[in-house]
Amino acid sequence: MWENFTESEMACKGTGYCEMDDGFMKKLDQVRFLYGKPMVVTSGFRSQSHNEAVNGAKRSAHLEGRAADIAASGAEAYRLIKLAQEVGMTGIGLGKNFVHMDDCEDSPGRNRPTVWGY
Repeated sequence: MWENFTESEMACKGTGYCEMDDGFMKKLDQVRFLYGKPMVVTSGFRSQSHNEAVNGAKRSAHLEGRAADIAASGAEAYRLIKLAQEVGMTGIGLGKNFVHMDDCEDSPGRNRPTVWGY
């Protein structure tokens, strides 16, 4: 399905369902290729109920299959952020131990490109 990721690692942690956007996954595969080593996905697709359970944003890109959270911190997070921007990711969030990346378009209530912290 995708070069560097399996459906099971991208599936919703609450339901097991997976409906990732192909365009997003091509970009994520590009990030992985440029990164040159495995990336651990901590969150991919999310169902509405699982998104609510984890206190995700109401308009979370995870609900559309257009986001992934990747385990990383320090210099590795910095490198992933740079690569995500290079391949066209438009939403980048930095948590204590992960980097969120999505490719959503600018729209009312969803300003892109943007970077935020958790």
